[in-house]
Amino acid sequence: MAREASHPPANAKLWLDDLLSRIDTYRDGMLTLLAFPVAVGHPMNLTTVKLAGARGVAQRVAELLAEHEIPGRKDALQTIAKGSPNYMGRDRDAWNELLAWASEQTDVGNIRRAWLYLLAGVAATARSVPPLPPIDTSRLSFPATAGLLDELLSTPSNGAYEQFVFAALLHAYVEQLGIRANERVATKSLNAADASAMAAGDVQHLAGGQVLEAYEITANDWRTKVTQAVEALRRYDLARVHIVGAARDVSADEIAAALPGNLDVSVLDVHHEVRSLTHRLLKPARRDTIERLYDHLVHRQPREDLVVTLVDALKRRGLVEPS
Repeated sequence: MAREASHPPANAKLWLDDLLSRIDTYRDGMLTLLAFPVAVGHPMNLTTVKLAGARGVAQRVAELLAEHEIPGRKDALQTIAKGSPNYMGRDRDAWNELLAWASEQTDVGNIRRAWLYLLAGVAATARSVPPLPPIDTSRLSFPATAGLLDELLSTPSNGAYEQFVFAALLHAYVEQLGIRANERVATKSLNAADASAMAAGDVQHLAGGQVLEAYEITANDWRTKVTQAVEALRRYDLARVHIVGAARDVSADEIAAALPGNLDVSVLDVHHEVRSLTHRLLKPARRDTIERLYDHLVHRQPREDLVVTLVDALKRRGLVEPS
């Protein structure tokens, strides 16, 4: 089995490596679909696998990955097949090519070697991160919560803390308001480009499939996000878009001078906006923020030390329940 895993079919390796280059729905969806012919012991047309049954298997795959501390995606096949009767014709060329290749095979051994190679690559991403200790909700006053988030934002993280702290806070705030049942906040993986993630921004506030608000987040100067913000505004035909970054002393006139035309692009300082959202949350929502931040750090960025820093800070600041 080890030899098979290290020797995938030569004509499929390029596509397999492409899928392994990102932790996303395409990687986990392909891991699920290739398992079907391997399990039954004969080739099959994977483009016609029934969606309902395959989604259930994909959910079980996600559970198994989580149990082994392997970052993965929930509802991978449901996301990929959304709005379509089959799995073909997606934006990811490697997905389409590998799916067609596997469906045309006459030797299940080739599919098995491809699946084992993909499985080994996924298993190699297993992480050893500390569990999130139970949060003491009663201790999450504004100073205590803001102090924790200030510490994280002062820690270099390649923008991970900035993006995921903001996303977790906004999600908790939207849930606390309870405006509409179909509203949600979504954020992409740290290093995924907006276009490849099919997202209007690093963080999106959505109602169903409609983008209500789009946010570009950065730890750097806000001007580094102007091009992306303007592109999102036009590509997704948004009424407005927001940049959240280093903008502590910027004036409105400076913002206007950096933008082409009279565009409605907000510029918010990330530290100020984090505090503003924190003060709007009740203590249970602040606890939800920390729990969601932990989940983002585990599943949407590669650095284990950022998870360790969060857990250590919670313990040191006395924000966890006594053991």
